[in-house]
Amino acid sequence: MAEQKPPDGIQLGPALEFTLPLLRHASLFLLSSAVFLARSIRSFTSNTVTSPHYLLYMPLAIILYIASPAIVFLDISYTLFLSTPARIAVYLFDAFYPLYVFCGVACITGSLLGLAGKLLSSALVELCAYDSPKTEPKQSALREK
Repeated sequence: MAEQKPPDGIQLGPALEFTLPLLRHASLFLLSSAVFLARSIRSFTSNTVTSPHYLLYMPLAIILYIASPAIVFLDISYTLFLSTPARIAVYLFDAFYPLYVFCGVACITGSLLGLAGKLLSSALVELCAYDSPKTEPKQSALREK
């Protein structure tokens, strides 16, 4: 192929002028990527491999793995014998609460009305008892019988 010539009026400088900015940007990108990768690897290894906490948690993980059947059994037992009956009881208490309140108000109202009726009837009996003359039976009427 034949070499292409630039249009008239445009002068091409040396090739280094065009490639120098690209090389600068590429080198900054590679340097930033390398720093990021190095920091990521360092933080990963420092948090998992060389950390003393990791060494302390290793036996705990083994113990939990071995005890997992017992933990699952206890969780199912708790759900079956404690949690579910408690939820059912709370549901029933919530469902019957209006009936409980209604019966409670009815009992209190009935007690107050009964007390008021007793007091009113006692007052009326006392009032009527004072108005009627007291007469004693005759002695002769008692002897005849």
